[in-house]
Amino acid sequence: MAVTTIDDPLFDQECYLLNTGQNGATPGIDLNVALVWPDYTGQGVTVGVFDTGVEYDHPDISANLDVSLSFSAMENGADGQPVLTEDNHGMAVAGEIAAVAGNGIGGVGVAYDAALASIYLDLSEQVEDGQLKAAFADALQRTVGVCDVMSNSWGFSGVFDNFNAPEGQGMGEALSRAVSEGRGGLGAIVVFAAGNEREEGFDANADNLTNSPYVISVAAVDNTGKVSSYSTPSASNLVAAPSNSHYYTWETVVIPAEDEDGEDEVIQELVSHSYGDIVTTDRVGTLGYNTAASPEGDYAYDFSGTSAAAPLVSGVVALMLEADPVLGYRDVQDILALTARNTDAAGDWTVNGATTWNGGGMHASRDVGYGLVDATAAVRLAETWDTQSTTENLLVTTGEAGVGVTLPDDGTGSVSSGIAMAAGVAVERAEIVLDLSTEDVSGLTFVLTSPAGTQSVLFDAPGMAGAYPANFAMTSTAFLGESSQGDWMLTVNDTKADGATVDLDGWTLNLYGAAATDDTRYVYTNEYGTYAAQDPSRTLLVDLTGTDTINASPVTAGSAVTLAPGTVSLIDGAAVVLAPLTTIENLATGDGNDLLVDNDADNSLYGGRGDDVLMTGRGDDSLDGGPGFDVVGFPNIYADYTIGTDTGVLTVSSQAGVKTIANVEALSFADRVVPATDALTRTDLGNTNGLLAVVG
Repeated sequence: MAVTTIDDPLFDQECYLLNTGQNGATPGIDLNVALVWPDYTGQGVTVGVFDTGVEYDHPDISANLDVSLSFSAMENGADGQPVLTEDNHGMAVAGEIAAVAGNGIGGVGVAYDAALASIYLDLSEQVEDGQLKAAFADALQRTVGVCDVMSNSWGFSGVFDNFNAPEGQGMGEALSRAVSEGRGGLGAIVVFAAGNEREEGFDANADNLTNSPYVISVAAVDNTGKVSSYSTPSASNLVAAPSNSHYYTWETVVIPAEDEDGEDEVIQELVSHSYGDIVTTDRVGTLGYNTAASPEGDYAYDFSGTSAAAPLVSGVVALMLEADPVLGYRDVQDILALTARNTDAAGDWTVNGATTWNGGGMHASRDVGYGLVDATAAVRLAETWDTQSTTENLLVTTGEAGVGVTLPDDGTGSVSSGIAMAAGVAVERAEIVLDLSTEDVSGLTFVLTSPAGTQSVLFDAPGMAGAYPANFAMTSTAFLGESSQGDWMLTVNDTKADGATVDLDGWTLNLYGAAATDDTRYVYTNEYGTYAAQDPSRTLLVDLTGTDTINASPVTAGSAVTLAPGTVSLIDGAAVVLAPLTTIENLATGDGNDLLVDNDADNSLYGGRGDDVLMTGRGDDSLDGGPGFDVVGFPNIYADYTIGTDTGVLTVSSQAGVKTIANVEALSFADRVVPATDALTRTDLGNTNGLLAVVG
């Protein structure tokens, strides 16, 4: 595949874009974005940077910044530019998303042709939470018809930020409007950093900004693929993106004596060491993180945290929306999860009860959600996505249970309660609202177990003190693809004997998702070979109902897939066995040189990139070769078919059915090969049996 050449001088230091092992990193631990750039760069997509402002005249930003869409949401700013001396954060975020490519300076952004809108927020400690919440809610309202993506690298970590409390309702309502009215009803894509309080023992589920079903919460991984040392864990995390990390060493420190007759004091001190820092744009000149003069001072070399991870996901989303502008906000969430990678095999992973991801369940963790975002895989799946999921077709099914239990305060208190949920929803997110009271949450854990047996720890924050708020909602992304039907079990544990009683009166379960259907999409990625080797049961596909799809568009290597029941195919180097009587109607493959073979049903075949062969027999089929040199193969001689065109679309008809053909360079019959261009212009198509046209 072609790769766009980037010659801007700092590109080689942007390990998060292309990791070749620089500075001790593990090669490949990056966004895998280079393969996307020849086709998509974010053109036509607007990303709102809700942060501390973007300078309008930065030479690596100004060409992509839409000043007319930028503004201040605070009283202390007239436009979207920084106001305070310490307002450096927004510049770094903006550069990661859309720093200009090919201008010979600095580096590049993930979506380097996307438009940026700067929405200034005062994130300083002097601003009260209520003021910031009101400003953010107002900013969401003002940008709901303007910004396709809303990137946020801030939050209220460490406290229960509650949309059901009076001071939080405005933000909750504004988020709801953003996903219901944004992008013409498709929904704005709202991205938030998960937070940097892992070492403090916090949980991102304590903030309704990061755990909202309308939000993509982004964790961070280091340049070796492991969760960053500070990244706040949570069941609400959806995916992760690259950032820095740090480690500690004990070092000897000598404290000089106060006078010459005294003795120096020698102590051991724990010292933090950062690695994998993010290179991005900074405020111009001596302002900003880098206080050197321009041009060196126009770039920061030590940006960090989940603040640096979140805008990378915003940039990837911009690429996805350019590839498929009609994706709903829920489609974007699902695609990111389906294509994210496990880059730490030793991590604390759960495999959920889904059956349609690489032959089985999906991997998820509290640390990084479904894993490291993969831009190429996400864009390829977006190109071939066949549903549209918005608030209009969102299903929410609700159950309630009374409990009425006081847990003993001896460090072993535990209570479990179940809610029987009906069938009908393919789950995307689970949300609980507890009727629980306690003055100290630090010893509590909440675990939600699905009917499929998937356990998700909804809350575990030993570093968070304080009371549990009324009507507070927590969510989990871990059940994507599971069925709503069956008994859902909540377990509340009190692991701390601290004198604080825990009263659980009841709870509510809300399951968000799509209408359950027999029409099933089976997604395969570059992880299929690994997971099939670990669990051979994943290689067998059984489906006797509905109109079904195998979508292997995220797979890079060549695939050979036949849709005939009872046959063996090859995806990502591993077998896929279609059980007898299993009928799959639709097939999409990825970037490799692929073989696609239909069955007797009416099929849709898409070859993706690469040089593909699409074999067709019976049925009324739609055949699209995609980019590359592609051939459609027919079983009979040319004379058995009628070739026609319908508004430039090639059709080939016979007693076996009508084939509609696009993006194909040649038609191969049993007795000849015909260039598709000749077929479209109806030249050189005399029925001369035995004539072989040479194509090349």
